[in-house]
Amino acid sequence: MRLRRARSRSGRRQRAGPQRPGLSWAAAAVAALLALATLPARAKTATDREISSRITFAMGWEPVTFYPLRALDSASYYAQSLVYQGLVKYDRQLNVVPALAERFDVSADGLAYTFVLRAGTKFADGEPVTMADVVQSIRWAKAPTSPYQADYADISGIESRDGKTLTLRLLRPCGPFLSRMVELRVMPARLLSRPDHGRDELSRRPVGAGPFRLARWESGLELVFEPNPFYWGKRPACDRLVWRIVPDSSLRALALKNGEIDVAQCEAGDWSCFLGKHAGQKLTLARFPGARTIFVGFNLKMPLFKNVALRQAVEMAMDRKGMIDHLFAGCASPATSDFASHGWAYNRRAVLWPYSPAAARGKLAQAGFKSCGSWWLTGAGQPLGFSILTVHEYEAMAETVASCLRRIGIRTEVQLVEFSTLRQRYLKSGQFQAVVWSRSVGPDPECLISWHSKGPLNWCGYANPRLDEVLERGRRAMDRPTRIALYAQAQDILSRDLPWAYLVQPDLLIAHSRSIINVQEPGQERTGLPWDNPLFNAPDWQTR
Repeated sequence: MRLRRARSRSGRRQRAGPQRPGLSWAAAAVAALLALATLPARAKTATDREISSRITFAMGWEPVTFYPLRALDSASYYAQSLVYQGLVKYDRQLNVVPALAERFDVSADGLAYTFVLRAGTKFADGEPVTMADVVQSIRWAKAPTSPYQADYADISGIESRDGKTLTLRLLRPCGPFLSRMVELRVMPARLLSRPDHGRDELSRRPVGAGPFRLARWESGLELVFEPNPFYWGKRPACDRLVWRIVPDSSLRALALKNGEIDVAQCEAGDWSCFLGKHAGQKLTLARFPGARTIFVGFNLKMPLFKNVALRQAVEMAMDRKGMIDHLFAGCASPATSDFASHGWAYNRRAVLWPYSPAAARGKLAQAGFKSCGSWWLTGAGQPLGFSILTVHEYEAMAETVASCLRRIGIRTEVQLVEFSTLRQRYLKSGQFQAVVWSRSVGPDPECLISWHSKGPLNWCGYANPRLDEVLERGRRAMDRPTRIALYAQAQDILSRDLPWAYLVQPDLLIAHSRSIINVQEPGQERTGLPWDNPLFNAPDWQTR
């Protein structure tokens, strides 16, 4: 493990890139320009030169795998959404509509879902999509080894007839079930039936029935997608979609300015300090409300964090407006919970704790800590303090959090670890004190996986029987008004009890050349994109 201990003083560590307040963009640009010159150039092949419509999209990382039964990272999810499809999908306004199924029906009691398979659908290799493929994909998605097993745990029976009709019977009603079926990736049964269940083949050579197929993958450089010639729906508007891997945000900004890439997920500071000022005539910005919440997570199994007054003091010490202004250039909103603020279940009446260092100090006194000049002491006479784990992406946010806490007398240090190390070594094992991290949510707000006392991702150890009951009822309810009322209760509990100190929900920003259209569809400035997937509209991207 590679571990770096951040400075204990209040100043933030700096790195190249405009996202950091206090860093000269000119200095960052010079450094990035030099780095840009070292990027390997790939000579265009004859096939490339014959392509009439090529769109290059840049992202900071690449997929881990195209195998749906193993991938949990965002990049793999985004990439898989291009090449796979399920029986249903989200339309551009996040309604669930038919996809590989030409129609579907839900029984009045919510216990039976019937899908009719669309005739003539094929995988990207030209083989037909059959009912056997669908059934096998569902069985493996709900298998104990699947990371998505909980999404399909309510399925009690799978019935297929006449080669095109499928009925899924549930043990109990499940309000979010259709949204979970959107995430089902239909894969060929001929590969799933192998001893490795298709993992070796599909990891690098996916065979799906989505709008694109993978043409080439050069690790560390780029992935090239082309339209799936056998896709049942509308053909993608571009002949090639190139996913260029550019880890540094300053490099992506310069590449956008220079016309070397066409579209990129953009940091707010990149746009406000550089791109918006220097490339405004060539570039434009698509801004979507975000589905990701950045938070301070506490290890509630530790006696220190069982004290709710301490957690409330941390929340009141957070200068969220300062974070939004300086770290996100105004392109974020304060968070009261991890429910998306633009979602249909968001509770606008949930408690939003005010920024008040004085009130935060009062909470510390209420919590039983003793004032000792500028700092606080625990009952055992030890200085009050803790360490915050985070990854490189959230270093600036973590250092800002630490600075806010030092301001009210809590000694805090930041430790950087790698993404996989944070998840596997620290969070899953409970070997941490606090963490600055984020959680993304989909269009459906169901969240048992994170907040139920037995939720597999409830690594902070929060247990509240009342919340368990509310979330279970929310999952079983079938009508939206009932679910809205239940999830409003859940958000009220979370905003008052604060198992996490909620910080901000950043907007999803996608900068692109003005020659590229359909990056943002009408209405998406309100609905956002599912799971903040910047490639959700990619099949419609088009050059003028």
